[in-house]
Amino acid sequence: CHRTSTNRQATTEWISKKIIPLLRHTPTIMRQGLIAYTMEKGDCKLSIHQAYRAKCRAMDKIQGATKNQYCHLRSYDVKLLDTNKNSTVIIKCVMGAKGPIYERMYVCIEACKIAFATTSRPLIGLDGCFLKGDYGGHLLTTMGKVGNNQMLPIAYVVVQSESTDTWSWFLGLLLADLNAI
Repeated sequence: CHRTSTNRQATTEWISKKIIPLLRHTPTIMRQGLIAYTMEKGDCKLSIHQAYRAKCRAMDKIQGATKNQYCHLRSYDVKLLDTNKNSTVIIKCVMGAKGPIYERMYVCIEACKIAFATTSRPLIGLDGCFLKGDYGGHLLTTMGKVGNNQMLPIAYVVVQSESTDTWSWFLGLLLADLNAI
């Protein structure tokens, strides 16, 4: 019998376990590179589709599934408040059919509030940007300018969409935080 490089029993799960060490060092490797890597190692010959699915599964194992990261928002909230005592962190969720669904999150660190109140010019800049990825959203920020022309982040919020409602919610919380100093 001659040796063949195709192996129908090589599952995506098995291939993803084999390529995790490579993806830890070079996460931007292309599918052709994965095919060459598995051929070089002598494991098996992959199709383009197998390489794509294996890379996706391996990256999920390395980085953790994106969807599961939303479960850790409350622990992130607690950690921020433990390390920055008088900070403000508000996570707003709505109840869905399968439990709470993330809607928006507001963060204002105490050190940034105090620095703005004591060293910054009385001017606040507002900006928003798109968040790229599977779930998208918008990052809205407020910035101040200190005496040596450096930018100082005051607060930020991550929301599903940029609208009048989200901006007014954000600015209302920001004004409450800055008036409390």
